[in-house]
Amino acid sequence: MDWSLSYPATWSAPYNSTGSMFQLRAQPHLPTDIVLLMLGTNDAVGFGKSAPTTPNEFEFYMREIVTNLLNLGVKKIILMNPPKRFYDGPAVDARLKSYKLALDRIDNDFANVEMGPDFYNLLDTTHFEGMDVHPNQKGYREMARHILKKLNEVLDIEF
Repeated sequence: MDWSLSYPATWSAPYNSTGSMFQLRAQPHLPTDIVLLMLGTNDAVGFGKSAPTTPNEFEFYMREIVTNLLNLGVKKIILMNPPKRFYDGPAVDARLKSYKLALDRIDNDFANVEMGPDFYNLLDTTHFEGMDVHPNQKGYREMARHILKKLNEVLDIEF
């Protein structure tokens, strides 16, 4: 299956001459029971691209990724929206909010897909160092706590 998309989406577009990010990092581990999927920060800010990804493009590509994962035997996909970007301005914030609405629509349209933790609203500036896009230790701990809670719910087990 060719995971190259017609538009250079962050995750499944060509990564280098040997394949896409998906082909190199995810596909070797499929099929699997559960996939945790959180994309959108780079798309919202336009990192590595000439322009940010529009909400319509984001939804189109996320639907394509979800459909392909399910077709490759993934039993459950947990979608997670990325944290708020506190220093990138209102346009990035509006895109992230629109991406969340797109993820909600995808959740409603696929039986084997559900929303995970709402990191946009769960994390605040204390979970990041300065203007970094990646959480600090406190932020990753908070993310892990919410992901484990969701996995407990989905798998009906206690960690």
